[in-house]
Amino acid sequence: MVKAYLRYEHSGAFGVISSSANILYDASGKQLFTGALENILLWNIRQGSQVASLSPETPSSSTSTKAAAEVTKIALSPINQQLAAGYSDGTVRLWDIPSHTCLVTLSGHSGAVTALRYSSSGALLASGSADTSLIVWDVVGEAGLCRFKGHKDAVTDLALIHQGNKLISSSKDGCIKVWDVLLQHCCQTVLGFKGEVWSLDVGPSEQRLVAGCVDSDLRVYAIRSPKSSSTDSQLANNSVGGRLTAASDSDDNQDAQMVVAMEAAAAAAEGANGLQQQQQSGKHDVLVCMGTVRRAGQERVVLIRFDASGQLLGVMGAGKGLEVFRVHSTDEAVKKMKRRRKRKKEKQQHKAAKMAEDDTPGGQQHDEGHGAASGTAAELETLRASDEMGSLYVIMAKHKLKSFSFNPGRLTGCLGQVALGLASNSVEVVDLKESGYEVGSRLDLGGHRSDVRCLALAADDTQLLSGSNSGCKLWDPLSGACLGSIDTGYALCCVYAPGNRHALVGTKEGAIQLIDVGACTVIHTEQAHNGPVWSLALLPDKSGFISGSADKSIKFWTWTVTTVKQQLNGEQQEGSNNNNSSKKGGKKAGRSKDTGANAQQEDAATVVRQLGFTQTRTIEMADDVLCVRVSPDGRLLTASLLDATIKVYYLDSLKFFLSLYGHKLPALTLDISSDSTLLVSGSADKNIKVWGLDFGDCHKSLFAHQDTITAVAFVKGTHYAFRSAGIDLARHTLTVSSWSNTTHYLLYDPARALR
Repeated sequence: MVKAYLRYEHSGAFGVISSSANILYDASGKQLFTGALENILLWNIRQGSQVASLSPETPSSSTSTKAAAEVTKIALSPINQQLAAGYSDGTVRLWDIPSHTCLVTLSGHSGAVTALRYSSSGALLASGSADTSLIVWDVVGEAGLCRFKGHKDAVTDLALIHQGNKLISSSKDGCIKVWDVLLQHCCQTVLGFKGEVWSLDVGPSEQRLVAGCVDSDLRVYAIRSPKSSSTDSQLANNSVGGRLTAASDSDDNQDAQMVVAMEAAAAAAEGANGLQQQQQSGKHDVLVCMGTVRRAGQERVVLIRFDASGQLLGVMGAGKGLEVFRVHSTDEAVKKMKRRRKRKKEKQQHKAAKMAEDDTPGGQQHDEGHGAASGTAAELETLRASDEMGSLYVIMAKHKLKSFSFNPGRLTGCLGQVALGLASNSVEVVDLKESGYEVGSRLDLGGHRSDVRCLALAADDTQLLSGSNSGCKLWDPLSGACLGSIDTGYALCCVYAPGNRHALVGTKEGAIQLIDVGACTVIHTEQAHNGPVWSLALLPDKSGFISGSADKSIKFWTWTVTTVKQQLNGEQQEGSNNNNSSKKGGKKAGRSKDTGANAQQEDAATVVRQLGFTQTRTIEMADDVLCVRVSPDGRLLTASLLDATIKVYYLDSLKFFLSLYGHKLPALTLDISSDSTLLVSGSADKNIKVWGLDFGDCHKSLFAHQDTITAVAFVKGTHYAFRSAGIDLARHTLTVSSWSNTTHYLLYDPARALR
C-alpha cells in the first residue's frame, strides 16, 4: 500500500545580514560582501541597503533531502569582477558579480571549505577544507590542478605566493607547511607552535608572513624570493656589519630585500652556534623566522589580515577586540634597530663601569668575561620582528567579532577603514586615525541582535511576529521585509489575538504585553506572574487566553474593552502648570484659570476604546509550567511540567483527567490535532511522542534530533506533525526561515521500505 504525504519546501530566510562567513570589500571599497546562510549579499555601505543577492539554485525536496549548504568563505579575484565562495558541503562556486550568476561549481572536498585565496595574478585559486586537504584550481580552465595531503587536522588558512608557485597553509595540527605547486610536494614544514595555528597572512610585497596561534605572540617570517637562493651561501659567510652595509649601499632592490631576509634569519638564532646551524640546514627554506611580536589580547587568534598598502595589520582575537599594528618601512625599522643597539650598548658600558670599581682580582676576571660575552651578543643583534611592526591601538566592539576586512580604496583624512562583522547579526564600519578610531556607518536594519526565541504567524499569513531578548520584530513573510520593531521585554512566547490587529507577548520578567500591530507599540502591560511566562494559548471560542509560567501557575484571561483618554494638544497641560505656580495674592484668579484650563483640556482630549484583558481563574501546579495548550473542541487543557510529565484537565471544571509520563526530560512543546484526538510532545530528551487523548496511551515514540526539540505543530486538518529543527539543526544566525506547502505529494511505500 502506498501512502501520500504533504511535502514542504524551504522557501527562504530573512532577517540575516552576516552569518558565519567572512565579510569582504569589493575592489572600489564602496560595497561590502557578506555571507548570509546559503546566499551572498552585496550591501551599499553609505545607504545601508542591500544591492544584490547571489543565490545558488536549491534542488527540490523531491530530488534531494539535504538542506542548502551554507557559505563558509568568500574571496575576491584581484583582476576581474569575479567572486569565489566556499560552502559547507565542500563545493566552491565562482560568481560573476555584474550579472549575479554562478559561472561554475567546483567539487573536490569532502568537508566544509575553511580557507579560500586567489593568487596575485588571479589565474589560480586555492582552497582548504576541514577534510585536511588543499586543492589548487585553474580558474580559466575551471578544473583542479593538484591536491595536497599532509596536514593531520583541518586547514585553517592559506596563501599563494611567487605568482602561485608556492602555497603556504596552516592547520589545527600546529604546523605551517609550504607546498611547491609546480613539483607538487611539501618543501618545508614549520613547527614550534604551542597549539593550533588559526590564521596567517602574507604582505602585499610578499616579503613577510605573520601567523597566529593560541598564545599572545605573533610569529613573523621572512619570505625568501626564488632569486636569492643562488647567493644564500655567499651571504651566509658575510658578517652582520657587512650585511647591513650591503643593505644600505646596494642599488638593486631585489638584493636589498634578500639581505633583509638573511638578517631576519640571523635574528632568529640566539647564539653563534644556532646561527651557523640555521645557515647550513635552512638555506633552501622559503620561510625564515624573524621572531615574535607580543599582542595585547590574551585569547587565541582568529583572523590576521594586511591592508592593501601593507602598512596596517589587523589581528582579531576570539573576543570583542581587533588589534591594529603599524608596519614600519625599511628605513624606520633600521633606525629602530640602531636605537635599540645603542641603548643596549650604553647599558652594558654602564654595567661594566660599575663592575670595574671592584678592585678584587676575581671581579676583574669576571669583568673581562662579561665584556667578551656582551661583545658577541652585540655582533648578533640584527633586525627583529618588533623593529618592523608595532601595536597602534585595539578596537573594542560591543559584541563578539566574527570577521573583519580592510577597505582597499584610497581614503583621505584617515589611515584606513575597516569593516567589522559582529556576532549580533550586524556590521560596523570603523575609520582608523592617528589619534584613535571612530565608528562610522552601521548595517543593522532588519534582523535580530540576539537569538530568536518565539514566532507567531497571523491567521491570514500576511504578518509574522518574532521575539528575542532585545524585543520583537514584525515581518512580511512573502518579501522578508522588516515592517517594524517593537520595544518589549525579553520575549519568550507570543501569539496573535483574534482579528490579527493585536498580539500578546510573554516576557521573562513575568509580564504579558498587548501589542498594537499596526502602530508597533505596546498598549497594555500586565504583571501577570512572578516568574517567566513560558507559554500562551488562545481559547477556541476566542473569549480569552491562557498563560503558563515558572511560578507554578496557569492563569485564565478574558478580553475586555477599556476606554483611554488621549491628549490631542499638550500645550493646555503646560498652561495649567504655569497657572499652578501663581502667587498667593491671586488664589481666586488662579483657581478660575485652572478650572478653565481643565475644561479646555477635557475638550481637547478624545476618548478611545482599546483592547485589554483581565484575569478570571488560576490553577496552581506542582512544578513549573513549560507549555500549555487547549484542545480545538474546547474540552481539554494540557500542560507540560518541569517534572517531565504532561497533565490533562477538563477545561470547564478544571478537574484532573490524565497524566502522561514517558519522557526522560521535560517536554518543552505541545500541540493537539484538529480533531482533538492526538497530542504530540517534543522534549529535551530528543524524542517526540504521540499520545492518545482518550486513554492517555503513547501511540509512537520517535528519536527526532541530536539535541533538544524546540517546537512541534500539527498540520491543520491532518494528523501530520511538523516539527521544528532541534538545536543541532537550527541555524544559529538570528534569522527567520519560512517554509511553503507545495501541491506535490511524497509517496511512501511501507513494503518497499521494509525491503
